[in-house]
Amino acid sequence: MANEIKDQAGTIGVGNLGNVVKQLVKLQIEVVSIPFSLLPTDSRRYALDAVRQAFKAVRSIVDDVSDTIDTTLQHNIDRAE
Repeated sequence: MANEIKDQAGTIGVGNLGNVVKQLVKLQIEVVSIPFSLLPTDSRRYALDAVRQAFKAVRSIVDDVSDTIDTTLQHNIDRAE
């Protein structure tokens, strides 16, 4: 129990980003699970477009975080040399 609390306390910053991503994925799954056959044609198209845009947004966020980490690591390596 103490180790679990310690692990959670050590990852508070990462956990917040993880929670945001988790909620976005959960929202996308909820939207996708709507029976599209029950929706009118225009609503179906708008819903699918919204899901696509949400996936693109998550991908963009992950790419930006990855680029920031790479840049920071490269800067620290260059500074250490």
